[in-house]
Amino acid sequence: MKIAILSDIHGNLEAMDNCLKDLESNGVDTIMSLGDLVGYGPEPDGVVRLAQALKIKCVMGNHDYAVNAVCAERWFNPQARTVVAMTRKLLSDQSLDFLKTLPNTIETNHALLVHGFPPNSFKTYIYMVPEKGIKRVLAAIDKRIVFVGHTHELYLYELLKNNDLSIRPLKTDLYSVGLVLYKMLSGHLPQKDCPLHRLNPDCDRSWDTFLEGALSENPEDRFNDSLEMERALSQLFSSWREKTLSRCPVRPTFEYKKEKKNTNKIGYIRTDPIQLVPSQARQTFNLDESFRPMIWTKNDYEKLNSKLVFDKETGLLWESLGSASPMTWSQAVMRTQSLNQKRIGGVSTWHLPTIDELLTILDPVPHKTGHCIVSLFDVEKSWLWSSDCVNKKKAWCANVQNGFIGYKDKNCYLFARHVARLNI
Repeated sequence: MKIAILSDIHGNLEAMDNCLKDLESNGVDTIMSLGDLVGYGPEPDGVVRLAQALKIKCVMGNHDYAVNAVCAERWFNPQARTVVAMTRKLLSDQSLDFLKTLPNTIETNHALLVHGFPPNSFKTYIYMVPEKGIKRVLAAIDKRIVFVGHTHELYLYELLKNNDLSIRPLKTDLYSVGLVLYKMLSGHLPQKDCPLHRLNPDCDRSWDTFLEGALSENPEDRFNDSLEMERALSQLFSSWREKTLSRCPVRPTFEYKKEKKNTNKIGYIRTDPIQLVPSQARQTFNLDESFRPMIWTKNDYEKLNSKLVFDKETGLLWESLGSASPMTWSQAVMRTQSLNQKRIGGVSTWHLPTIDELLTILDPVPHKTGHCIVSLFDVEKSWLWSSDCVNKKKAWCANVQNGFIGYKDKNCYLFARHVARLNI
């Protein structure tokens, strides 16, 4: 018997149709889904109805759950919360009722299917869990294989006989991503002997080369994984944006903080952590509806060495690199003591930044790197912890790639970039 496993369709009916055609040509007997039939894509109702008609065995995803539970929106970042609300409006009562009945898990003779993390979570990402936790759970499950969705990445976690955990990335077929991108940029499905640059004058031949890496007839010639594709796309976007701005030099205007003469510049930047619920965040942090700053800081940076950046405008001394690897919130807090004991930069006032402090290093428009932060900092470390908390289990954080504020479970793995106050 041939069994096909789909995952995270997210309302993309066109992609689902193409997958089903491929499965039919391969003689698949049974189709199962790892959840998140809905969310983000424009046709969630069509996806749910098709899944029902084909009797696809589905587990519950976090988006599938959230459209029937308004209280669940608090789990999501501001952008995803908007998506959940939009998706709810696009679903019929029949589809909402179907999603409500989805089980957290499906078991076969040899396999367990779950959206988030075994044995039955549709919310937790597998990369949130430390390796020892993954080993403990896998050892306790009496199935040979566990299929997990949610991450949108293809990895193989294998518990070896000596109880070591092997984690290997697998080659991800990104053909469907390339197909959607080609149609977005051209208005047509890919056509043989019709490269993108002929259909879209804004896209030069470098875009043709990029799309070949996703749409090549030979799967071995495609991108190995989404990270490789993302890096290539980021380079393309930066090049395109630079050319566009050189032709259209008028940039949007933003409101910046005004200098306060004869006033200690750091006096108005809060350094003490607070606990704040999401409903109060926009007013307290002075954010817009996308949770981006209403007022931006005009920085005056000075690079002191390879590890430190000083902002003369705010009087804040920043780590330019931050933690070498992502860590939990508690680990980020504990890192403070180590920095102060070592007196990094000759100071012992290092602390995990508040949201108010993190907001000062965000910029309204992405730079050439594609990030809303200057390249004096390590821009690849996109998510940064703050010392501010939502409650005992969640903490506020900043996304420096897109310049917005969000919050995550404290056991998530984000980066820590500490800051110190200097009197100026």
